[in-house]
Order: sequence, then structure tokens, then C-alpha cells
Amino acid sequence: YYYFEPSRYVSGAGFSLYAGAYMSPAVGTTVYTKGSTTGYKTGSVIDINYKTGYGPENCVLTDVPGASGDSGGPVACGGTSTNRLLAGIITGITPNNRIIYVKASYIMPELGLKVW
Repeated sequence: YYYFEPSRYVSGAGFSLYAGAYMSPAVGTTVYTKGSTTGYKTGSVIDINYKTGYGPENCVLTDVPGASGDSGGPVACGGTSTNRLLAGIITGITPNNRIIYVKASYIMPELGLKVW
């Protein structure tokens, strides 16, 4: 049995996510990712309507290097160095190991979620 304490703080990245807010960044926007395998990385949005080869459509493609095991990690943008907005959740990587994520604007309302 594991005890889970929810937190907005992104360990290893040095920032927290704003409560109740998320953002859909434009092409060229800096994003901050945290994957279990690659850890904390930064990069830019390349495509905001990317179709994966494994199902999800209308995802976001970044130039952030990723690896197997990063899926499920947060992607953030904007804000300040200590507080950022959730942009989405890592869904996978491209054949050349670039992170793809599903937009928070799709996930949050569909599942009735919010950053508390």
C-alpha cells in the first residue's frame, strides 16, 4: 500500500503549477517537461496539431528530447521561474525521440479534472 500526497510542486524542476489554471502554448513557446526517464528538460513547441502514429490526434510536438518511460509526465509553460501553467501530459515520443503531449485543454474538461 502506498500513500500519495497530491502536490503541485514538480520535483526536480524547481517550480509549482498554478492552481486551477492551464494554458495551450503556441508554436515557438518554451515548454518545461518532467519525464520519469529523462527528468527535467526544456525546449520549444514545434507543432500544435500533431497526429501521432499510435492514435491520439491534435497533440503537441516539441523539440524536447524524450525516452520510453516519460509518458504521463507533466508539460508546463508560461508563468514565472517558480510557478508555471500546466500545458499537458506527455503521451509519447517520436521516432527521433522528441516529446509529444496531449493538451491540458482536452484532458482537463473531458475528465473533469483541475489543478488544485
